Formats: sequence, C-alpha cells, structure tokens
Amino acid sequence: MQPHLQPVQIYETEGFVKDIEQYLNDHEVDALRHYLASNPISGEPMPGFPGLLILEWGKDRPIKISYTVSNDENQIFLVAVFGPDEQLPSPGSPAGKRAKALLKILKPLGIGGLAKALWEIFKDGGL
Repeated sequence: MQPHLQPVQIYETEGFVKDIEQYLNDHEVDALRHYLASNPISGEPMPGFPGLLILEWGKDRPIKISYTVSNDENQIFLVAVFGPDEQLPSPGSPAGKRAKALLKILKPLGIGGLAKALWEIFKDGGL
C-alpha cells in the first residue's frame, strides 16, 4: 500500500476524544493520526455499517477505532473507540439502526454532511 500524499483533515467526535484518553497518551494519538493520514483506508469495513471502517490499534491489547473517510480520502472522521474487551455495536440495536440509516442517506453528501449526522449519534459517547 502506497502512502497517501495529499493533505488530510482529521475530525474527532467529543466521545472519541474523551474515550481515546483512556487508552492512549498524546504521543500515541498523534501516531494514530499520522498513520491514518498516510493510510486513510487501512481499516476494515465495520460489519453492518456501510461507510464505517474499523482499525485495530495497539499490540498487546488492541483497541478498535471506528472512522469514515471522504471519497477523495482527504478528510477522516474519527467516530468512536472500543476497548480491548468491548464488542462492536450490532446493526440491529436501536443506535445501530439509526447510524446505518444515516450513513446510507448521508454518505453521498460527503464528509461534511456525514460528520454532522454522526456527531448527533456519537456526541454522548458513541453507540
């Protein structure tokens, strides 16, 4: 995989910022941002959530980062953090159904519209 060479903007939900502090220090978060800016589509598709990717980050007890990327790969939106022992949300859960519906409708609008909708879902700490 070749590194991404265009400038990349990274956005983070309030829930992401709050939760990531439990698992990574500032230097490690900067390394995560740098990695994603260079490799924006390195995550795997999040099962049941078209448009969201999951990146496992860490060696001994990896955390899972959910994020989405604009079509031109110049904008990344970090959505949620799942600890080593946390299960990913189910698409059938109420929050999962809302997220899936919004992703389907708003993904064509680009990252800006998607970011606003995802903010409403994840602002209180995630799914």
